[in-house]
Amino acid sequence: MRTEQGRSQRTLTNACFDGRVSSGVTEVSAPRLSADATVATLRVTPATAPSDPATADLVRRIRALPAEGVEVHVGGPVAARADLAERAASRMPLIIGVVPAPCGAVLLPAFRAPVAAVKAAVMNLISIGAAYGP
Repeated sequence: MRTEQGRSQRTLTNACFDGRVSSGVTEVSAPRLSADATVATLRVTPATAPSDPATADLVRRIRALPAEGVEVHVGGPVAARADLAERAASRMPLIIGVVPAPCGAVLLPAFRAPVAAVKAAVMNLISIGAAYGP
């Protein structure tokens, strides 16, 4: 978290966690300031498990906090996992289209059997669904 020069630790905590994200949080540590007092680090302990969707929602809520003079960055394994899941979900249509279509396009002229090509494309869609889940 980047801060303006001269902000107190209590002001930082209040600016970021004044009840807007208190649900789902068990503890917020006192801010640790860098030597030049321009960067503060807070440790937020979620009430839910790291893989719980509510924890990813908490990461999004913390990132969306409006705080004057403060640039908020969220890091750590939970935030990285949430970012990765969001990125994979945003590219899912591309995955669904890129895998079965070329497979069917290659099988159709190779075997000259449209039923086999369609069946292979459907099986690819089923395997993608099984791999990524609902």
